[in-house]
Amino acid sequence: MSPLCKTVSSIANTNPDSRFTLMPNPVTTGAIVTISLQADEQLKTISVSDLNGSLVQRVEVNGSNQVQLSTVGLASGTYLVQAINQQGIKTALKRLLVIR
Repeated sequence: MSPLCKTVSSIANTNPDSRFTLMPNPVTTGAIVTISLQADEQLKTISVSDLNGSLVQRVEVNGSNQVQLSTVGLASGTYLVQAINQQGIKTALKRLLVIR
């Protein structure tokens, strides 16, 4: 192997920000995922996109710092979950793995 090449064995979470939790992860199809931000931040919107960037689910939260997200209708695969706060700022982006 050339010294300029590296083998990638894993991909780190897109944003390891501890202010945003996503549990359980991985999740089985049809289960509920709980998304939480720190108490001083309030959510406006949660969006779920597939790895092609297509929006598959959007939830308006109305000022809570915690929301439950249903995975009913999500096929097995990896999704990106993005939290947007009341100021319209994208606060976090995490991966969600849905399995059967």
